[in-house]
Amino acid sequence: GYHDVKLPHKFKIACGGCPNNCVKPDLNDLGIIGQMVSMPDPEVCRGCGKCRMEAACPMKAAKVEDKRIRIDRDVCNNCGRCVGKCPFGLAKEGTPAYKITIGGRWGKKYACGRALGKVFTDENEVLDVVEKALLLFREPVTMPLLVGGLTVIAGLAMYTWGEMIAARRAGKQN
Repeated sequence: GYHDVKLPHKFKIACGGCPNNCVKPDLNDLGIIGQMVSMPDPEVCRGCGKCRMEAACPMKAAKVEDKRIRIDRDVCNNCGRCVGKCPFGLAKEGTPAYKITIGGRWGKKYACGRALGKVFTDENEVLDVVEKALLLFREPVTMPLLVGGLTVIAGLAMYTWGEMIAARRAGKQN
């Protein structure tokens, strides 16, 4: 466990069960947001005319085009409301998953954390990211890398953790 790990400052982690954002995980140093990924096969779609998946989608990401269901992944928030809605079994089950955000902050100045570039489907992979974030946060870093908690580090979220650590080390040498 991490009970005895000493950190230079408080490190807030929040978990939300779904993308509704009720507990605001994205406003914490590290946020974990539950997802339910629907992967309907458009070729199985019968084009029935009154799509229950499209009607259930609060984001309007599910649309019937050319008599086939299409999910706009740029719009979909993986809430899972479309799962199980099709009477023909187009999306009977969803895949439980997690979105991780880094760099959020509460208080007088707030910032939404930035999502890492993937949706995680393996719980152990999520725990590995949490461990690496804590270990990275624990290390003494130079300003400006630690501006606003992990805000600047969130800007590096497109890189691997190894590249982030290398950037931290390069900052120490300057």
